[in-house]
Amino acid sequence: MFYKSIFQAGFALSLIGLCVSVTTAAPVTKTHDASFHPVIAGQLAPTPIAKWVAAAWLAAPEQAAAEAAVRAAKARLAAASRPLYNPELSIGAERGEVDTKAIGLSQTVDLGGKRRLQEQAAKLDLLAAKAEFVGSRQAFVADLLKNLAKYQTARYLNKLAVHRTHLMERFAGAAKKRLAAGDIGPLDAALAKVAYTNARIAQSGTERILSQVAATLRAITGTSYQTWPELPQELPEISLDFYLDAVIDQLPRVQLLTASAEAKLVIAKRVKRERIPDPTFDFSGGREGQETLVGLTVSFPLRIRNSLRAEAQAAAHEAVQIQQEISKERRAATARIEGALAGYRVAREAWSVWMKSGQKNLTEQVTLLQRMWEGGDLSASDYLIQAGQSVDTEVAAMELAGAVWSASLELLHVTGSLDAWLMSRPAAAPSH
Repeated sequence: MFYKSIFQAGFALSLIGLCVSVTTAAPVTKTHDASFHPVIAGQLAPTPIAKWVAAAWLAAPEQAAAEAAVRAAKARLAAASRPLYNPELSIGAERGEVDTKAIGLSQTVDLGGKRRLQEQAAKLDLLAAKAEFVGSRQAFVADLLKNLAKYQTARYLNKLAVHRTHLMERFAGAAKKRLAAGDIGPLDAALAKVAYTNARIAQSGTERILSQVAATLRAITGTSYQTWPELPQELPEISLDFYLDAVIDQLPRVQLLTASAEAKLVIAKRVKRERIPDPTFDFSGGREGQETLVGLTVSFPLRIRNSLRAEAQAAAHEAVQIQQEISKERRAATARIEGALAGYRVAREAWSVWMKSGQKNLTEQVTLLQRMWEGGDLSASDYLIQAGQSVDTEVAAMELAGAVWSASLELLHVTGSLDAWLMSRPAAAPSH
């Protein structure tokens, strides 16, 4: 569907090469009024695409693994919200000249809010796990759609190769008949046969590529090609006026590292609190002979041999390390977004040029060329050159279509905007 109106775009591909040679990554507009994500200004993804993506993600091993990680983080949060110390019960009895019976209850008390800090760190770990879940989903969806675009391009290129083979087969058959009738010489007939052989070889190459791409997509989805939808003719329309820092703030990788850094700072604070000794209160009671005994003992651990200072410093340094990783990730994200923007602009410009330059149908062109050859207005070599140029131009147009889709999907991915285009957020992190 997306490729049916494409017949010639060689000049458009030349424009891509020219633009790439002179275009640098244009700076992203930093408008604080803009939304977090690039605005999907045109048509959203068709419902079949959105449903197919959601179903593929739900069935993916990556989804099960990411969901298990979130559930594990929730279980750790539940554990962290529990009291640090359980009470201890002791019972004793002694027989002798004086019988003794005793029962005791001891409880260590948390001083300094260690449990609260432990729970806070676990909440941040849960945020990090949810961010990783979103990142895994977005990476899966991007890979899925990019491979769908590759498969669609490979399928149409293979159809074109089959069409070329049929053309050359008819041409070779006609040349054989004209040779027998004495209308052409043996050289023209030999050229026609060689052209047919080359077309068959080229077709086998496109079939091999198609099978490889199909195998990759089948491995991702776990389904056969009968269930794969077709990308729409309309490309995602993206407004490029957005605030870069806001977009980067929403990226799952940045959110994951930010939550991890905050968790390390909380852990460092908790380790410092560990240096405050927690007292243990031991209540006891019993009888010794006819005497009733009641006792209270308070004990404190002595932070003499291990003050936990090194552990606190280690956690603080780990937080600084993650902060530097955040800075590194923000730089890398900026480069990815600006690079994707440059590629998207070039591809869209070439596509726009192509769409404004409607050309005749390939079949009509080749039919006209064959009539001219049969009428003696073209030699066999001229026919093959011009027919080959027509087919090659359509091949270039199809490859351009695939390049435009790839550039669009890459920009949506690096800006975290695939969900906006899909009009839904398939299978968010589990809520229970």
